[in-house]
Amino acid sequence: MGRWGRLFPAVSGWKGHRFAAAVLLAASGGAQTADTDHRDRRINWARDRIALSELADEPFVFFPRHRSVLAYDEFIASCRAAGFSPAIVQEASGISALGLVAAGFGVTVVAASYQAVSLRGVRYVPVTGLQLTLQLAWSADNTNTALPAFLRTARRTIGSQL
Repeated sequence: MGRWGRLFPAVSGWKGHRFAAAVLLAASGGAQTADTDHRDRRINWARDRIALSELADEPFVFFPRHRSVLAYDEFIASCRAAGFSPAIVQEASGISALGLVAAGFGVTVVAASYQAVSLRGVRYVPVTGLQLTLQLAWSADNTNTALPAFLRTARRTIGSQL
């Protein structure tokens, strides 16, 4: 039954595969807000890696909490463990978030696999001190014939038991 079944008897689920995170930055470096001067930035945006704690003073574009409560809370907890609470200045997800970063609204944290999405005006930098967790949930009484095949593919891809 696992955690999901105890919390929500009608839901089955799995949580556990950890994967690398990357911060998505405007290519010019940092967010371009009226109240910041990039020459005063402490972060060297040209680096190959960045620690989560170094993003403490950056405005964030991040998905709304209702989209994934567990992932959102995990991110907030990671930031707090790194010594800060993120300033989320705009809520957006998917391609919209990437576009807002490219426009200079802030930075966002995404799965490192997002690097496959090429977008002019942004760069991806791996984040040390942060990993994201894959989470899957489905209705326990789901009879869709595609679900077992999906779960088999996920198990094979991830290499873990669901």
